[in-house]
Amino acid sequence: MGGMSLMESSMARDALSELVNIGSGNAITSLTRLLGRGRVDMSLPEVMSGDEILDLRDLASQGVVVSLAVEGSMSLSFLVLFDTDSAKMLAGALAGGTPVEVGAFEQSALVEAVNIISCSFLGALASMVKGVLVPHAPQSHRGRLKDVVASAVTAPGLIALTNQFVETESGVRGRILMLADSGAATRMLKAIGVEVVAAQPA
Repeated sequence: MGGMSLMESSMARDALSELVNIGSGNAITSLTRLLGRGRVDMSLPEVMSGDEILDLRDLASQGVVVSLAVEGSMSLSFLVLFDTDSAKMLAGALAGGTPVEVGAFEQSALVEAVNIISCSFLGALASMVKGVLVPHAPQSHRGRLKDVVASAVTAPGLIALTNQFVETESGVRGRILMLADSGAATRMLKAIGVEVVAAQPA
């Protein structure tokens, strides 16, 4: 099955969206507990191609991306994106103080937060697909968000599963992004009983 036929299936897209919705819900619950205040709201998930993700307007901002590779039953990439202001606010909330820039100490706080978020997301996903997902150590990257994400979507046929979140008290905003090739996406779907038949040539 090619990635495009999977993307054209509304059943597959809906099922992948639900997986992301549940995983993100677990991740946001962990973030709320970590902050110990306010409420974190999240948007509905979107499923798009790796190329389409680069067209999202919020990726034009400068900021910080914390990414990690995932291995085990399937190979994935998991990223959390923050614009610079949100990165500073979140780092300040976690580490104390009001940082004027995102330095090494602040990036370390963000990496630890994303480590907790990713474990919650991947734990829920692994349970749903009845698999084992092993995250590598998170890495932090600074720059224009689009450029950082572009470096992660170089492989052809990647599927991007994403949604945004906002902490209502401080206004901290972020984006959760999981990248999967069509093989990994198909394995996730089969694990939850969704079969997508590849399109046949005319």
